[in-house]
Amino acid sequence: MPYIIRDLEKIIIKNLTTPEIIAILGPRQSGKTTLVRHIFETLENALFLSFEDRKTLELFVEDEKTFAELYARNTDICS
Repeated sequence: MPYIIRDLEKIIIKNLTTPEIIAILGPRQSGKTTLVRHIFETLENALFLSFEDRKTLELFVEDEKTFAELYARNTDICS
């Protein structure tokens, strides 16, 4: 299935270098993860994480500092 370009993509790319968090909300199977993965494919030194991995989610919930050191320290952008 071909990728569908969304208007939101340009807005996200424009704001990736800001320190604020970008949250993408929507119903199940509306393309949120596909959109983010597509954007991250074009970036260098970026990391895509999904909290669908329970261990990643647990680390984030239990120890944010260690989570940031492990995942965000050596990247420009982390999702």
